[in-house]
Amino acid sequence: MHPLSWNTFYGRHEIIELLLKYGADVEADFDLGGSINEKTGELEKVTVLDVVEKILASEVDDEQRMRFAVTRNLLMKHGAVRYAVVEPEL
Repeated sequence: MHPLSWNTFYGRHEIIELLLKYGADVEADFDLGGSINEKTGELEKVTVLDVVEKILASEVDDEQRMRFAVTRNLLMKHGAVRYAVVEPEL
């Protein structure tokens, strides 16, 4: 994973903002290798926004939800788009 991935995973939006200010790529693959789609078996790109959406779709407390919502909005402000299909954990 790259610095943007690590800080996104932990919801550190202040650091994310600095990384984006200095050129971090919001479209970079989250783990720099892609992920295997469980349904198709194909390699797919998963970005930091995809990971944030998956976290928000899971059961998180209100504080985490707020932190990751701020992170999502910041990423989208900088042009992030979703690639992976995000389904909540059952």
